[in-house]
Amino acid sequence: MRRGLLPVGLSVAVVTLFLAGCDLVQLPSLASILERAQGLLRRDPPLPPFPILNAEFDVTDNDNQVFWLDDDRVLFDGVDYSALAPRRGDGRLVPKSALFVWDTRNNRVTRYGDIDGRLCYADGYARYPVRSAGELVTFKAGRFGAEEERDLIFKRGGPRPEVNRFTCREFRTEDLRPTRENHLIPLRDGHGYLDLGPAQKGKIAEERLEEEPIHLFPDGGKPAVPLPMDKREASLPLMSYSTFNDAYLLYSPIPKTGRVGFIGNWPPRKPQPLYVMRPDGQTKVIEVPYHESRSGSSIDYWLVRPGVFMTSHYISKGVEGGYLIRDGRFTRVLRGYITAVGVSPDGCKVAVGIKPGDLRERELAPTLRLKMVNVCAGGVEK
Repeated sequence: MRRGLLPVGLSVAVVTLFLAGCDLVQLPSLASILERAQGLLRRDPPLPPFPILNAEFDVTDNDNQVFWLDDDRVLFDGVDYSALAPRRGDGRLVPKSALFVWDTRNNRVTRYGDIDGRLCYADGYARYPVRSAGELVTFKAGRFGAEEERDLIFKRGGPRPEVNRFTCREFRTEDLRPTRENHLIPLRDGHGYLDLGPAQKGKIAEERLEEEPIHLFPDGGKPAVPLPMDKREASLPLMSYSTFNDAYLLYSPIPKTGRVGFIGNWPPRKPQPLYVMRPDGQTKVIEVPYHESRSGSSIDYWLVRPGVFMTSHYISKGVEGGYLIRDGRFTRVLRGYITAVGVSPDGCKVAVGIKPGDLRERELAPTLRLKMVNVCAGGVEK
C-alpha cells in the first residue's frame, strides 16, 4: 500500500464518519444540481445593442430640423455640398441648405427641394421659406409633395404670421378667444388650446409666475380643465407631441424653487417631473430620477414607446449623448452632442443630428451627422 493512501473501503468509511459528525456540511443532491442547471438554461439570452443607422449625411446646425414622414422616412434640413451661396453677414461662400428625405429602410438620401429658413412639418403638412430678398420672403406651404408658393412681407418691427407649431398652419389668437390679454397656445386640430394666464411683457415677475396655473380649453365650448402644473413647471418652447400615444409632453429645465429666467444645474438627488397630457386634459406625472447626465443645464426629453428619450449636453463629465429612460434606469444609446431630434410615429425610432466625438478632448466632429437609433430593439449600451 502506498504511503498516504487508504484502501477505498476505509477512505469511504472515514469520509462518512467525518460528515456524520459535522452539522454544517450538506452535499447537494443530484436532483437539485439538475434543477439549477435547467434554470440557467431557461434564462433569457443577453440583449443585443440598440441598432444604430448612419445616413452618412450632414444636418444643418439648427434645432428641431428633423421630422418623420412615416415610420421609415425622415424629412430634414441638410447640407447641400454641391451648391454654394454667400453667407449672410460676411458674404463667404458656404454650402447651401436643402430639404432631403432619408429612407431608413434602404438607407438612401434624396434631395427634395430648396429651403432658406426654419422647417415645420406635421401630419403631412409642410411649411418652410425657400428664398428671401429684403423684406420679401417666399414660403412654400401645403400637403407635402403639393406645396404652393406664397410671398409674405416682413417689415422690421412689424407683425408676423402666427404659426401653430403642432399643425404648421397659420392662426389668429383672436379666433381662439376674443381677448389677447392671456398667452394662448393652440394645440392640434380638435384638441383646443392652452391658456397660460396673462401674457408677460418685459421683466418676468417671479411671484406672478408661481400663481399662474395652466388651463386646457377643449374644442366645442367645453369647460376649461385645470392642469396639475403652473407656468414655472412647463416650458412651452420645449413642449412636444407624440403620435403613438396621442399625448403632449410638458416640462421645465428650471426647478419650481429655482430662479426665473436662470437655467442652472438641476438640484442633486431630486427627481424632475415630466407631465404627459392627454387631449382631454388627463395628465400623468413621470418623475425622472437624478442622474449624473442631468447635472448640466441643457437637458431635453421626448416620449418614446419604451419610456422617455433624453439628450444631455453635459460635456464636462463626458456623459453627453442620448439616453433611454425606462423604469427609472438610464441607458446611453448614443454618444455625442445632439441638437436635433425627431421621433417616429410608432414611438420606436429616434432620428438625431449628432456631433460624435469628445468635446473635452477637442475631438468633436465639426458637423451634425444624421443618425437613427431604434429604442424598441436591443437593450444594452452601444
